Amino acid sequence: VGTEEMRKIVEALNREPFHERLTLVSFDEKTPLNLLELLNKILTFLDPKNNVDIRDEPQDKTAQRLTEFLKVLDYPSTFDIHFQQALVHGEKKIIHSILYWILQRLPELQKRGYLAKFLVPLTVPEEFMRDEELQEVYQQYKQIQGEFQATHQQVEQIRSESMAPNELKREIGQLEQEKDQLVSKISTLKSRTAGEGGFQNLLEATSMLRKEQEEEAKLMDKLREQKMQLDWSENQMLMMKQKSLDLQRATSVENSAEEMLEVLRNEVRRNRELCNERLGRDIMDKKSRLEQMEQLLMEPMVTTSQCDKLENEVRQMENAVRVLEEKANRPHPAEDKLAVYKQQAALVSKRKEKAMENFHDLEDQAKEVERKMREKEKEYETGKGMKFMNRDEFKQYANSLRGKTNTYKKLKAELREIKAEMGILVRTETILKSRTQDLDSFLQKQEAARGVAGYTNVQENIEKLSEEKQKVDGLKEDALKELSRVVSEIDAKVKDKKTNLAPHIKELRNLRQKYQEIEAEYNEKKAGFDNVVMAVEGEKSRLETEVKEIEQVCVAEESRYHELQAQLHITDAQLGRVMSEVKHLTGETRLNNQFRSHTDWYNWKLGQQEQLSKDLRQHQTDIRENQEKNIEQMKMFQDLQRLLDRKKEILAHGEGES
Repeated sequence: VGTEEMRKIVEALNREPFHERLTLVSFDEKTPLNLLELLNKILTFLDPKNNVDIRDEPQDKTAQRLTEFLKVLDYPSTFDIHFQQALVHGEKKIIHSILYWILQRLPELQKRGYLAKFLVPLTVPEEFMRDEELQEVYQQYKQIQGEFQATHQQVEQIRSESMAPNELKREIGQLEQEKDQLVSKISTLKSRTAGEGGFQNLLEATSMLRKEQEEEAKLMDKLREQKMQLDWSENQMLMMKQKSLDLQRATSVENSAEEMLEVLRNEVRRNRELCNERLGRDIMDKKSRLEQMEQLLMEPMVTTSQCDKLENEVRQMENAVRVLEEKANRPHPAEDKLAVYKQQAALVSKRKEKAMENFHDLEDQAKEVERKMREKEKEYETGKGMKFMNRDEFKQYANSLRGKTNTYKKLKAELREIKAEMGILVRTETILKSRTQDLDSFLQKQEAARGVAGYTNVQENIEKLSEEKQKVDGLKEDALKELSRVVSEIDAKVKDKKTNLAPHIKELRNLRQKYQEIEAEYNEKKAGFDNVVMAVEGEKSRLETEVKEIEQVCVAEESRYHELQAQLHITDAQLGRVMSEVKHLTGETRLNNQFRSHTDWYNWKLGQQEQLSKDLRQHQTDIRENQEKNIEQMKMFQDLQRLLDRKKEILAHGEGES
């Protein structure tokens, strides 16, 4: 934190609501404990829970409390153990940085500290959340928290939309002036058109026309909003239908895992394009708008006098523009040397207007074509059950379809060959079964006669098992041969690697010996370098301490010099006023033509105010004495008005019946 930041800290502490009455010197001379107490006082202003005496509070609790509240305020720091120790010990660098950061955004942090009491979530252990009642209470707590947040946002919006009393008064005064001007214009128009016949009908017709135009403008705005909502709803509906079709295709039984993965990849690609194009453009617009707002906020505040001055300048400029337009519109063909260029400019402007009209017409036609294309896509999707594809998607779909067609043809040819072979095998099986039917019955009778029924089946099973065992043994033999081959290859490779690495290993041993020698020399020189660095650092720290002391003395003397200079200027001004008043009183000079000195002027003002006070008291006394009579008279006038209104109604009713 530099001198400028410290000056801002002192100015903020001297203002409301702290009123510390500090100077740069007194602030810089504060001890670590005083700085910590000052920081705690500011945090207490943001949240009364921090109203704790630091001297009675343990250091670990102080560090925990301050760091947790700074985290709530979103202070930019790591909050590690070094930061906490520096904070508790009241190091100036840390405390000054925190004070400057807080005091520069005090209203915002005050609101944040208020909201933190209600919006900071409670940490409930996971094992307690298994209880249903506690979980239900926690859900209610989160719901109430959300309602509070929504209500607070509404209140802030209402406060931001409402105007200050001074602005309202100024706006009311301006509206009253405009009202008076309108009333005067209306009276002038009435006086001009009093003798003209049919003016009342014309006035009513123009009033009705104006109302209808306003109603038409409102209806057009509503129609535009409804069209925008309709377009948005149609786009959303198309997106939902497309998602539904994609999900149906992805979850259908016929789709393979590769097809489902391809569908998900296409969806991810579309979402990425949407994110990079549309959302990226929106983010850039928001960032540019935010930068403009930050630049506006960084500009100095504009006072009411400056606004009035700017408004006067705008009026003067408008009057000047109006005068120049009147001069430009006056016909002076003989004197006007720019008549030709003006005619050319008028022709160019007309051509530009026509071109803009054509451009707007083409834009409307493009929007209409786009809308019709969306409708056709919608009809196509409704009839075909799938979304209309663009050029790239159609190419991709055609390529995939071409590959699937080739695969289908190959599989169909294989299926045809299998079916032909199967027909031959079925015919062969039928012939063999017809031939061996009698043989099977003969073998069964012979086995039953000799008491070995089922011997043929057992023999067949044994033969099958022996064949399978031979196959398994052959596979084992092949596997062992392959394993022995792989082992022999690995041994050969290891021997080759050892042969190739032998010279490198020898070189590595020599390099290790050289490394040890160089490392010993490096350690020796590093020890000498460390000694030199320690000596230089000690001398540097001593010089820095002396420089800081000299800077503190310089700042103190400079502050005292400026303070004495300000007091001297104030004293000179007061002395000048006293000498001027003495000259007025002695008669050498006069304050103005009416008063000799300020004393006479003040005495006259006091007498005037006393007389005004007496008149007001007398007026108040008269009002209090005549209050009942005035109220009774007002009631009588009200009764009289009601009576006259009733008579007027009766007369109007009688004329209507007649």
